[in-house]
Amino acid sequence: MAPGVQTGERAFHRVQMHAESSEGTAVAATFGYPAESASEPDLVRAPNTPQEDYGELAGARPGRSVFGVRQSTMMLRSMLRFEDVMGLLEAALAGGVVPSSLGGGLYSWVYACDNTSDTLVSRTIEVGDNEAIYQVPGALIETLHLSYSALKPGNASPWSVEATFCGYDKHRISAFSSPVVQTAPETAMGHLTRMFYGTASTAFSSLGQLSHALVAFDLKINTGVLLRKQGGTGDKPDSHGRGKVTVTFTAMLEQIADTYTQVWDTFESDAVNPVIPDRRMRIVIDGSPLSGTNDVQTVTITGGPTGGTFTLTFNGQTTAPINYNAAASAVQTALQALSSIGFGNVLCTGGALPGTGVICTFVNDLGNGPQNAMTHTDSLTGGAGPAVAVTHTTPGVAPTGQKSITIDGQVEVTALPVQESDGATRYAMTGNYVRDATLASIIQLTIVNTIATLPDNA
Repeated sequence: MAPGVQTGERAFHRVQMHAESSEGTAVAATFGYPAESASEPDLVRAPNTPQEDYGELAGARPGRSVFGVRQSTMMLRSMLRFEDVMGLLEAALAGGVVPSSLGGGLYSWVYACDNTSDTLVSRTIEVGDNEAIYQVPGALIETLHLSYSALKPGNASPWSVEATFCGYDKHRISAFSSPVVQTAPETAMGHLTRMFYGTASTAFSSLGQLSHALVAFDLKINTGVLLRKQGGTGDKPDSHGRGKVTVTFTAMLEQIADTYTQVWDTFESDAVNPVIPDRRMRIVIDGSPLSGTNDVQTVTITGGPTGGTFTLTFNGQTTAPINYNAAASAVQTALQALSSIGFGNVLCTGGALPGTGVICTFVNDLGNGPQNAMTHTDSLTGGAGPAVAVTHTTPGVAPTGQKSITIDGQVEVTALPVQESDGATRYAMTGNYVRDATLASIIQLTIVNTIATLPDNA
């Protein structure tokens, strides 16, 4: 069977990993990584024979063969997510992997792609299916590939991540380690990606957004990771070294404004100054809002009514009459029928009126922010002075931020116009990231989310 081909059923294929406290020492890989595909680890320890003329069977001559250091390689591919890509970055990029609190439950993870330090954290990976499970200790990333394909009208184009690992070994294990339940992560999307661009002297926060649609982007990082063996016993690696880090990209931009000078004229060689200048580039991938508070309002009835109805009004729209003894579900149905609310945008819980209050929580389109207080009218009968009241139990709070991935760097770029079949003019841009004085690194990736601890370090 060819290397990289799984032997069992695809439905049973799993990938798990966990950070190691000591590089190359296997730990229980309990974090389930939601990979789309992962190759079977390929063990590399090829025999070699000295170049001496002992005939065609020299390779089998006793004492003449030598064997290299045991290493394994494997490829993993998945969608790029705001939450679980951090463990991959930690195994690929040196930099600050301790999050900074931004307040309001937000955290910023910053990864500086810099080979002047060596703060990589290796992983133990378990990969397999119902027939065979392999464990790879000491796994580090040799190449990291982040990209999304050209956007097509009406179609989604999620970002993907492809990582090539090198590991200390490969061996069979009898079962997967007990998995840790993971909160569903959010996928980074191509249509929510923007490019900001300017001169090398412009601050990254001041770069202007290009008046061109970024319809595709492809970033490839060669991390320079090399496993090595330096003395000692055994034939497995005992550490890793770092070669030169290189970062390259390709992008496709579509002209959506009357001017094309931002992209094209920048790269035309001038007779007076034929040198193409460096530029700074910022790629921003937006995600969902974070740390907002849903607005909660509670409807109560006092006075012990025995009949009648009441109405609720929200943003100028009034419900149909609601029975005095309505269940929470009936109040929810009446509110969701309003055009100012809509289906699914308010959830009502609690018991039946009038004995128990009905808690109305604004969610989805009306969630994560403040809402106007509902008003009421009532036509209640019986009891002793029955009355409806609406209490603003929890005023909503707007989000203090949102999930995001930002890629900053100084680039050397070339660009060429490409005429698409649909008549749109697109520009194919390619280039290299180079060391930037502000970042003190080749490239920097920043992720904002609500996670204070890497999910595979739990």
